[in-house]
Amino acid sequence: MTGKELKTKLSACGVSQSEIARRLEMSQQSFNQSMIVNDVKSGLLERIAVAIGVDMSFFYPKEGNNAVASGYNSVAAIQSTVTQGDSNVLQERINGLEKLIEEKENLLNEKERTIQILMKK
Repeated sequence: MTGKELKTKLSACGVSQSEIARRLEMSQQSFNQSMIVNDVKSGLLERIAVAIGVDMSFFYPKEGNNAVASGYNSVAAIQSTVTQGDSNVLQERINGLEKLIEEKENLLNEKERTIQILMKK
């Protein structure tokens, strides 16, 4: 996989490159250097996969219309375009959005309570 291909994949996962560099404990400059190569080392791909919570199959092309997924808790689907890596990224986004909704609901409840108190004065 080339650095350019990796950049494309990473941009689709919703985690910024600076955040990935931070999670890998790399400087932004070092991470950027690793993105301009013709062949990204598999060790780096493994570290990135762990950092963004995806399976290694996230980085590799699908074979025909079949998703390629393997390993613990993998999702195997025939005639599908969803890989385990895609599924993990989507689940991470869902979890983040659910947390955001909960925070907004709590804030809204607090504001409504404040309005009720002010209306009673």
